[in-house]
Amino acid sequence: MLILFSILLGCSSEQTVNYADKLTGCMTPADIILINEACYVFENQLKEKYPDKELPEAYKAFLFDIGGLIPDFFEKKETLNIIKRIKESQTFDKIWIKANEKINSDQQVKEETLNFYCINPSGDFIKCLILNNKKKTIGNFLNYLSGSSTNFPVIIVEKLIQTLTEDDYNDEILRMAIAFGIYYQFSVQFYR
Repeated sequence: MLILFSILLGCSSEQTVNYADKLTGCMTPADIILINEACYVFENQLKEKYPDKELPEAYKAFLFDIGGLIPDFFEKKETLNIIKRIKESQTFDKIWIKANEKINSDQQVKEETLNFYCINPSGDFIKCLILNNKKKTIGNFLNYLSGSSTNFPVIIVEKLIQTLTEDDYNDEILRMAIAFGIYYQFSVQFYR
């Protein structure tokens, strides 16, 4: 009996990520499932890339290494599969927008055609992160993500690293922001 209980307990304690559960009320259940799965895939990539580091340290190492990471890191099969699923759902537009749409909506540049995606400043995802955030350092980063017309990840990372505390790397809102505002924002450029 004890052996059976141990086996069942082991099966039910599969590693999952449930960060997006905090977004209940401003994202749909389907969105939450996809966001959680995407965070799980990203964290597996971090564990593979930084096997000797704890997860908060792996997030920090990722930010420091971002400029030197090869495209293969952003084009992993699992990553592109989750992007495909997000793109085929209504979740995609809640997270990203084509840069030219954002620039035109900001009325800063007319008829400019840029062929990359950035965080949708009017999207439910960034609004929901901001709404659920409790930390000023992370709030500054979220506001930057949502307000910059050219918020391409390398520019964002420099500002992010300067402001984060060691404790911030444990924050689930920050982890989602890094996953989608940096990692997947790079990756989505490769998915066509």
